[in-house]
Amino acid sequence: MNILYGILIGTIVLGQLIQLPLLGGVLTDIILPLYLGVWSIHSVLKKRPLYLSSAIILSILFLLYAAFSLFLNLGELPMPGGIPGSIAYWIRLALYLGLLLPFTQMMYEDRERTMRVFLDTLIYTGLALAFLGFLQLIFIPDFSFMAERGWDPHQGRLLATWFDPNFLGGFLGMALLAVLARLLFHWDTGPSAIISAYGLRYAAFTGILTLALVLTFSRSALLGFLAGMTLLFVFKSWRAFLLAIAIGALLLLSIPRLQERVEGALDVDETAKLRLQSWKRTLQDIEENPWIGQGYNTLRYRVVNPASVNTASGRDNSLLTLWLTSGLVGMSLFLALFAHKWIQFVLIYFRPDRYTQETRLFALTGLSIITLILVHSMFVHSLVYPHILPFLLMFLAF
Repeated sequence: MNILYGILIGTIVLGQLIQLPLLGGVLTDIILPLYLGVWSIHSVLKKRPLYLSSAIILSILFLLYAAFSLFLNLGELPMPGGIPGSIAYWIRLALYLGLLLPFTQMMYEDRERTMRVFLDTLIYTGLALAFLGFLQLIFIPDFSFMAERGWDPHQGRLLATWFDPNFLGGFLGMALLAVLARLLFHWDTGPSAIISAYGLRYAAFTGILTLALVLTFSRSALLGFLAGMTLLFVFKSWRAFLLAIAIGALLLLSIPRLQERVEGALDVDETAKLRLQSWKRTLQDIEENPWIGQGYNTLRYRVVNPASVNTASGRDNSLLTLWLTSGLVGMSLFLALFAHKWIQFVLIYFRPDRYTQETRLFALTGLSIITLILVHSMFVHSLVYPHILPFLLMFLAF
C-alpha cells in the first residue's frame, strides 16, 4: 500500500504531462481506482474494520444528491456523448472522495504517524513542484505554443507540470502553510530552535516555496495564502505575522511584475472583468434551476460552456459551479464537509490540555489550509481540482 500511495502522489507531481483522452483526464485518474481496489482487497483479506466518519457520511449524501440532480438532467444534454460523459464525471468525483475511506482508516489505526505522513507528503510534493517550476521558468518561460491545445498562453509565470499558475499557486500556498505551521510550533521549544538543523531546514523550505508562490503571479493564490497565513499567525504568533507582512512588502517593492498584478486587481483589469462576467453569467444560469441544478457535471455538454477548452467543466468559482451543477442542497452538503472540519480543528487547537502538540499542529495547519482553499476557490474551480482534492481529503479524514 505504501508503494501505491507513493505512486498516487507521484502522478500528482507529473500533473498534466500525461493526459488521457477521456474527459481530458490525468494519470492520477488511472492510479486512483487501482489504489482503492488494492486497499479494498487488502482490507478484506486482513479483516481490517471500515471506519465511518462525519466527512464520509457527508460525502455520500453529496454524491447521492449530485446523482439525483444528474439523473433529472440527462435528457436535456444536447451534445453527443453527454450522458456517458456526465456520468463518468460523477464516477470520477466519487472515486476521489473515496480516498476518505483509506485515509480515515489510516487515521484511526495510527493517528500520530498518519498526520506526520500527510504533512510530509504535502510539503515535499510542494517542494518537488517548486523545483520543477524553476526548471520550467528557465527552459520554457513562454507557454504560448500550448494555446492551440486549450491552455492559456502564460509567459514568465511558474507553471511546473500543472500548466496553470492559479491552481499551482493555490497548492504551493497550502504546502507553504504546512511548513510555516511546523516552523512556528518548533520555535516554541526554545531560543535554540531557531538555529537548529530542523529550524534551518524548514526556514529554507519557506524561502523556496515563497519564491515559487510569488513567481506564479497568481492573485487568487496570493489572496488565498494571505487569508490562510493571517489565520495561522493570529492563532499562533503575532510577531511572526508582522515579520511576514514586512517580508511581503519587501517582495512587493522589489518585483515590478508583482506590483502590476496587485495594481491590476485593485483597478479591476481585463482578467478581473472576465471573472466578474463569469460570476454574473453563472448566477443567471443558477436562476433557471437553483435547487436541483443543471446536473453534475454537465457543463461540458451544454451550450453554456465551450467543450474545447480545459475549463469547460467548471466556472471561475467553485461554490457557484457546485450550486449551478448540483443545486443549493448539493453545494451546501459539499461546503459542510469543510465547515464541520474547520470547527472541529478550532476546538482541538484551543485544547492543549487534551490534545498532543502533533494533533494541534495538524489542526492548525488544516484550519489555515481550509481557509486558503475556500478563498482561492472563489476565483478558480479548485475545490474539486484532481491534484488538490486528495490533499484536502487528508485533512477531512482526521
